[in-house]
Amino acid sequence: MKLNKYQRFAKTIVETGTFAAAAKECKISVSTAYRWNRKPEVVDYVRQLKKAKMNALSAYMTKASGKAVDTITEIMNDAEVNAQTRLQAAMFLVKTGYERLDMDDLEKRIEALEAVASKVK
Repeated sequence: MKLNKYQRFAKTIVETGTFAAAAKECKISVSTAYRWNRKPEVVDYVRQLKKAKMNALSAYMTKASGKAVDTITEIMNDAEVNAQTRLQAAMFLVKTGYERLDMDDLEKRIEALEAVASKVK
C-alpha cells in the first residue's frame, strides 16, 4: 500500500519520536509538521501505528512471560542468592499476581458498564 504524505509523516513520527526528526525526514518545516500533526488523518494514523507497535510488543511479552516467571521463581528459590534479592523476587510475583487480579476485575466491571450503556442507547 502506498502511503500518502500525511501517512508517511505519521509513520516517521512514530519511528523517530520527534517532530523535528520527522520534519527533516519528510523534507518539511517543523511548523508544517506541527500543523500536520493536528490533522485528524495524521492523529488517527499515528494512533493506529502506535497500537500496532504495542500489540506486537504485547505478543512478544506474552511469549517471554513464562520464561520470565521461571527465572524469577528460580531466583526466589535459590538459597545461594542473597535474601534481599530472593525477597524482592517473591514480592514481585505476589504484586504482579494481585495486579493481574485487579485488572481482571476492572475488565469485568467495564464490560458490565458497557453492556448497561449499550442498552440505554
